[in-house]
Amino acid sequence: MGTFLTLYRQRLRRDRWQLAGWVIGTGAMAAFAAAAVAKTYGDVAEQSSILKVALATPEILIFRGLARGPGLGPFTFFEIYTFLAMLTGWMSTFMAVRHSRAEEEAGRSELVSATPAGRMLPLAATLLHGVIANVLAAALIALAFIAGNLDPAGSVLTGAAAGAVGVAFLGIGLLAGEFMSTSRGANAVSASLVLVAYLLRGFGDAAGTPGADGMSMTAAWPSWISPIGWGQQTFAFTGDRWWPLVLPLALGAVCIVATALVMDRRDVGASLLAGRSGRADARGALRGSFALAARLQMGSIIGWCTGGLMTGLLTGGLGSAVASITSANADTTAALRKMLAAEGASTSQLLVSVFFLLAGVLAAACALQSVVRARQEEASGTGAGSCRSRSGASGGSPTTSPSARSRSSPCCS
Repeated sequence: MGTFLTLYRQRLRRDRWQLAGWVIGTGAMAAFAAAAVAKTYGDVAEQSSILKVALATPEILIFRGLARGPGLGPFTFFEIYTFLAMLTGWMSTFMAVRHSRAEEEAGRSELVSATPAGRMLPLAATLLHGVIANVLAAALIALAFIAGNLDPAGSVLTGAAAGAVGVAFLGIGLLAGEFMSTSRGANAVSASLVLVAYLLRGFGDAAGTPGADGMSMTAAWPSWISPIGWGQQTFAFTGDRWWPLVLPLALGAVCIVATALVMDRRDVGASLLAGRSGRADARGALRGSFALAARLQMGSIIGWCTGGLMTGLLTGGLGSAVASITSANADTTAALRKMLAAEGASTSQLLVSVFFLLAGVLAAACALQSVVRARQEEASGTGAGSCRSRSGASGGSPTTSPSARSRSSPCCS
C-alpha cells in the first residue's frame, strides 16, 4: 500500500498544474454558461424561440446537443453539456497517455517495473489519479450549476455525466497507449476518438426525430454509439435518468481490463502496432533548422488547416440552411427576426461573426501547439542535439566543450 500511495502522490505532484487547469477550467466554463444563459435567455418564450430555430437547423444541433424543451436547466444542459464532456474526455486521454506510453517512451517505466511496484501498481495509481480528477471535475460542474440557481438534482447528474465520459476516455487513452509505439501517436488516436464521439453524437442529434411540441428531440442511433451521447441520454433537468451512466463506465472498465491483459503479456517499451522504420540519413530537404521544424509541424498544421476549411464550408452550408428555413417556416422566421432586431445585424453577419471567432481559436491553437512542440524538442534534448550538430558543421573543434559549442551556435543563443 505504501508503494501504491507513493506512486499516486508522484502523479499528483507531477500533474498538479495541468490538473488544476483542466478541472478549474471545466468548472469555470460550466459557471459561465449557467450565468450567461440565465442573463441572455432567462425568458421561457425566448428559450422556446431559440429551440425552434435549433430543431429546424441540423447544423446547430451538431454543435450544441439534444434539445429537451425550455427551462433554465434543460436549456443550459442543451447549450454546454457536450463541450464539458469533450473537455473531461481530453483531460482523461492526455493524462492516461502521459502516465503510460510516455513513461515507457522515456525509459522511466522500465526502471519502476524493476522495483517492488512491478507493472500493475503504476497502472492502478494512474487509474486512481484519473478517476479522482474526473470526480473533482464533476463536483465543480455540479457546484457551478447549483450556484447558477439550477436544480440541484439535475446539476449533480450533469456533473456525473461529464465525469463518467471522462472515465470512459481514461480507459480508451490507456488502451491506445498499448497499441501505439509513441506517446504522440497515442495522444493523436485517443484525442481523435473524443472528437469522433462528439461528431457521432452531433450527427445522431441532427438526424433525430422532433417532438410534437417542436422544442424537443429524440436522438437517432449514432448518438447511441458515442460515450458523449450516452451522457446526454440522462435527460438532466427533465428526466434525471441515472442508468445511461452505466454505459460509459462499463466502456472504461472494459478498456482498463484489456489494457491490463495486454500489458501483462508484452515487453516493456513494445506495442501492439510496431512503429515505422526511419531512414538512416535525413533527406537533403530536411538538413536545416527551418526544414526540420516544418517537417515536425506539418501533420498538425495540415490538421488545423483542415479544421479551418471545414469551418468555412460549414459556415456557407449553415447560411444556406438558415435562409431556406426562414423562407419556409413562419414561426422560425418570427423568432429569427426578433433575435436579429436585438442584435442589429443580418442572419449572415451573425453566422460569419460566430464562425470567425471559431476560426480565430483554431489559428491560435495551431500557433500555440507549434511553440509547445519546439519547447518539447528542447526539453527532450533533441533540440540541443540539433544545435551541436550545426555548431560542429560550421567548423567547431571536436574537443570544444558542450557549453562552448552552445555559446558559439546561433540556434542555441
